Amino acid sequence: MPSGLNVLKLLTPTLCFLLLVATPAIAQADRKKMTEPEIASLQQSVAVTAKNIKSLTADFAQYKHMDFLAKDMESTGKLVFKQPDKMLLQYKKPYNYSESYINGKIHINDDGKKKDYDIGNSDVYRTVNKLIIGSVSGSLFNTGEFEVSYYKVGNNPVAVFVPHDPNLKKYMGRIELTFSPADASVTQVKIQDSETDFTRIVFKNRVTNGHIEDDVFRN
Repeated sequence: MPSGLNVLKLLTPTLCFLLLVATPAIAQADRKKMTEPEIASLQQSVAVTAKNIKSLTADFAQYKHMDFLAKDMESTGKLVFKQPDKMLLQYKKPYNYSESYINGKIHINDDGKKKDYDIGNSDVYRTVNKLIIGSVSGSLFNTGEFEVSYYKVGNNPVAVFVPHDPNLKKYMGRIELTFSPADASVTQVKIQDSETDFTRIVFKNRVTNGHIEDDVFRN
């Protein structure tokens, strides 16, 4: 099966279908717990926003922060998604690497070296697949694999996902999503690898519901 690095590459964008632009990291002390009515309102708004997405393309920059490095590692690429189950993640710099989801399989092209994996053969990939479906269908908060906590920073809702599965915890301690109060789109995705190391994603040139040919996903 893919290495931990490849799993993290794959996992990072699966929660980013609604992402617009990342914001600075949020200080823990600034958080206030959301009330039950606020949580219910957020969940409903996310479901409505997700329901309207039939396809999505976006350019992205990924920043990998490691405590022992003076500068974050940066990579750039493109994300393409099409309902009901097609996704392409294509890294362009500093390496050529892409992963595509088609019909329950993952197709990897690592600088010309191609491999295929069945999602059903890995607990981690099955969980990732559920996250993908949940991100798009609006059922993100209903996945039993995570303990979810809700906060507000100013007017921005924040959902923190902590996995129950020890295997998944090897690749991420938690996922933090910051939402726009205007339309419940995600404005920041941060994956905490350890107490000091994390990955964050910035997306730009986001286009929803444009025409996408199926051939795009043939990796």
